[in-house]
Amino acid sequence: MRISRREMVGGGLAIAAGAHLLPGRARAQAGKTLTIAYNVNLPSWDPTVGPSAVNPTIQSLYQAVFDQYVVQKPDLSFGPGLIEKWGWNADKTKISLQVRKDVLWHDGSPFTPEDIVWSLERAAKKETGNPIQFVWSKVGNFKIDGAKLLVPGRPEKSILLERMKMTGLGRMPHIGSRVVDEQAVRIVHEWIKGME
Repeated sequence: MRISRREMVGGGLAIAAGAHLLPGRARAQAGKTLTIAYNVNLPSWDPTVGPSAVNPTIQSLYQAVFDQYVVQKPDLSFGPGLIEKWGWNADKTKISLQVRKDVLWHDGSPFTPEDIVWSLERAAKKETGNPIQFVWSKVGNFKIDGAKLLVPGRPEKSILLERMKMTGLGRMPHIGSRVVDEQAVRIVHEWIKGME
């Protein structure tokens, strides 16, 4: 008996369509772990080292886990990610990046421009094994502008106050209590607000 490819595919589709009627089929259970198989080995959870940095199949896994600085839309245009605005200066010698202010790390500490500088400098290091480190090694002379320790009259823009309100990494002072001193925060808030 000979079966054409078309008959084989059609029969396979019919079996697949009817499989939901079979007893004992697998179903996701509430509160259980869902395991998804992926047809590629993940050599590292660090997206900037070794072949992971340039493998598009692996990059799709990273995109499902990590936020990107800038995203690429389906039409191949770029959109905001952790960086919400970017552009060149007038003579095209510098790039300006504006970091989203509402982003927190898993421990609750704020995501900062310093974090981006650290990541870019790390990607430029030969010892990371990043196959495109030679590109990042040409970028440098980073300058963080606009993040102010104190902005007179604007407590909401003052890093000092934000760091006082934090717990965990980034807290100011870093050592000591894990409890925010609300009275001290109010005093510093009013002090900054009253500045001119």
